[in-house]
Amino acid sequence: MNLDDLIDEGNALAKPCFILNSQQNGEIVGYWKGVRADAPEDLSQQGSIFLQRQHILTLSEHLFESGTIDEVGLSSPIELFRWERSDGQINYRLQNTYKWKFADLSCTGEPLYGIKATSFPPFEAVCLQGSDRVASWLREQGLKRHDYWRADPHMAEQYRKEFSSRDLMHRQDVDVVTGGWPILWPEDNYYPPAELFFLFLTLRDAEPLFEGWYARASHARYVRLRGS
Repeated sequence: MNLDDLIDEGNALAKPCFILNSQQNGEIVGYWKGVRADAPEDLSQQGSIFLQRQHILTLSEHLFESGTIDEVGLSSPIELFRWERSDGQINYRLQNTYKWKFADLSCTGEPLYGIKATSFPPFEAVCLQGSDRVASWLREQGLKRHDYWRADPHMAEQYRKEFSSRDLMHRQDVDVVTGGWPILWPEDNYYPPAELFFLFLTLRDAEPLFEGWYARASHARYVRLRGS
């Protein structure tokens, strides 16, 4: 297998996704920060252990409808809030807004507009989910699919150069990416398994970046902070 073959494998695995930004192009599919009318920030008078919550991101359910970017088929908006407890502890919650559809929400935050794009897979994803050609290439090196970190370093480097040229994270016009392929971060021990669905990655403003995930088996949603 040569580099062109490996890139062909990547092209075959490419996924549809959306890039979101504040440039007025297309329909509004998200809100960045601001205040949601249905979610007041001050909770100090409500007898809760939380003093306040801050809206970070809301995404339209249309971004995740079945057949749009994956088979997840979420039927309500996804919201990310920062919660501050009375003891000073900070929590981030990623959940669905089951009471409302996105069109019914009112938010003072920055509107985000969605544009369809294509997500090219990183090297690790090709090793794990590529065709039998990839598996044979790895076996020739005495490796299994999960041994991507030991694969031919020259080939891996060349493929990563191609990936970097297509990686949506390096574009200047992207505030949020929804769907597509996640990357392997330096602090990760392994590439995310297929059972976990990559919901979004925020790229706007300073770190931390927020990465949203959906676990297919348990239907759980969770967020990871990157670069903090």
